Amino acid sequence: MLCECFVTVLSCEKLDADIVDPRPIIEALQDIGWVIPVTEEQDSHEFFHVLMSSLSDTQLSTAPTVSWSHSYSIIQQRVTCCDPVVTSRSPFHGTLASCLVKSASLEKQPTKYDVFESVSVSVQRQSTQAAARLVGHNSSLQRFGVTTLEHCLQHYVQSEAVEIGSKELSASECQTTYVKQLTFGKLPECLAIHIQRTYWHASGIPFKDNTYIHFPYVLDMSPYVHNTTLSKRCYQLVSVICHVGDVFSGHFITYRRLKLNPSVNDPSVPSRWLYTSDTVVRPASQEEVTSATAYMLFYERMPNKHNSL
Repeated sequence: MLCECFVTVLSCEKLDADIVDPRPIIEALQDIGWVIPVTEEQDSHEFFHVLMSSLSDTQLSTAPTVSWSHSYSIIQQRVTCCDPVVTSRSPFHGTLASCLVKSASLEKQPTKYDVFESVSVSVQRQSTQAAARLVGHNSSLQRFGVTTLEHCLQHYVQSEAVEIGSKELSASECQTTYVKQLTFGKLPECLAIHIQRTYWHASGIPFKDNTYIHFPYVLDMSPYVHNTTLSKRCYQLVSVICHVGDVFSGHFITYRRLKLNPSVNDPSVPSRWLYTSDTVVRPASQEEVTSATAYMLFYERMPNKHNSL
């Protein structure tokens, strides 16, 4: 049921339709046990993981294995509903590589790989001078602080010292200082990045961090990978989700890239952006998109000829 609803929404070919109704997906999730009151506010990142984990748990082959920018007819051709033989991996499926290196001898422990379908990065503000270089004299963007997505990703994979005792290692090892290095072991077809914007004051009161994060239209993941020989490390921005409101309440809006010729999977093909808020859909400029205070970013891996790094 969930796979059928998911594909039905994605493969809707009624281009003249004003609205694609997502309620069947909500109802399908409720049928398998999720409690999602439609009258209450939900977090987009939490819902994303509910949807991805449910599709994975049911072991159905309906998660699209083609790029988001392909035409819906191509998605229909490649996806087989409820076929127990065919299996497909989520396009958001990737792995993180974690490695421990002993500080004294540089001895490495075996690399550990963990699966991810989205990456949550914390907000790491940059200096005032760096912020000025990014946004110039745009005071509205500097109001809450400025940083870059690359700076946040660099902090995400930054090495850290950890103390490991004999219980974590062999019986002959005493407590030793290691350096833990986190990198991307396998990059997904579609890269979902969640920006953590909820933090807590020392008093325990939560607040929303509205720091402006400058995100690129084309993202190069080369500095963050475990294996430097990996190909296809460049990604193109396809969607931005923003949260409007405070830490307690608000509304999610989306910017979505729409190709003028969706049958061609080439980033050089002209495209335009759409702003969507419930039933409100209007054109948006690329400047409006890149000036948004992003909560989630979705990138699509670019074709081989654009990944010659």
